[in-house]
Amino acid sequence: MAPGEVDDGLFDDVRDPKHPYFKAIYWAVDKGITKGYTGTNLFGIDDPCTRGQAMMFLWRMAGKPKTTKSPFKDAITPAYKTAVLWAVEKKVTNGFSDGTFRDKAECTRGMIVKFLYNIR
Repeated sequence: MAPGEVDDGLFDDVRDPKHPYFKAIYWAVDKGITKGYTGTNLFGIDDPCTRGQAMMFLWRMAGKPKTTKSPFKDAITPAYKTAVLWAVEKKVTNGFSDGTFRDKAECTRGMIVKFLYNIR
């Protein structure tokens, strides 16, 4: 696939070029921001997103910068840890008042928009 082109056969749940998310999903795949579910042909177009997943998307979009030690009391999923710490350092997001980050908690649409606003 050439840069800027979309492969309408990559995900079984995102095949219709008229779908409102089609171009954005294949753009994000082309840029290395997301991959869909490992071991399947599914993107998970209607699945909720966790705080860790959201930070991973933003971190990849920023070029996967390095980060430092975790300030959180809870264990962050290893696959998301660098992304979460980067996002906290850049003030894209923060943890909760009890000293946790809760990377497995689902994001609301409002949270996602706030992350985007903070990264601008």
